[in-house]
Amino acid sequence: MTTPLDFVRYQFFTEDGSHLVCLTHGALYEPASGLCLEGPCKGLSLYPLPVKVDQGEVLVGCPSGDISFLAD
Repeated sequence: MTTPLDFVRYQFFTEDGSHLVCLTHGALYEPASGLCLEGPCKGLSLYPLPVKVDQGEVLVGCPSGDISFLAD
């Protein structure tokens, strides 16, 4: 099951751009580390995924053998 992170379509950050915000539970995350600063997951971290831009496309890698979280 997937859960959207954006609180407004394509908006993932606080107004000042300093933290990621989760729509589902209002958690605040440090963008560089993924560390949850506030919310029910405080002290835990987001799972990092490799990202690269290739000819204007954003490509995101996923763990080998585990693509279930990408399916809607």
